[in-house]
Amino acid sequence: MESRIAIANLPPMSLLGHLTVVFLYPQDPVNIAATVRAMKNMGVGDLRLVKPCPYDPFRIEGVAHDTREIVER
Repeated sequence: MESRIAIANLPPMSLLGHLTVVFLYPQDPVNIAATVRAMKNMGVGDLRLVKPCPYDPFRIEGVAHDTREIVER
C-alpha cells in the first residue's frame, strides 16, 4: 500500500521541486510531519509513503505548523 502527499505552492524555479522523497515504513506520524515540514522548507515537490502507519492529516498539521494547505490526503 502506498500513500501520497503532494506539496503545493513551490517556487517556480526550484530544482528540488522535481524530486520525490520516498519514506519506507514510517512508524510514527510525527516522523511524517517532520518530513513534510523539511520538504516545505526546502521546496521539495513530492512525498511517497510506503506502508505508513495510520496517520491523521490534522495531527500532521499540528506538528508541522503552517502545512495545512499543502498536505493533501
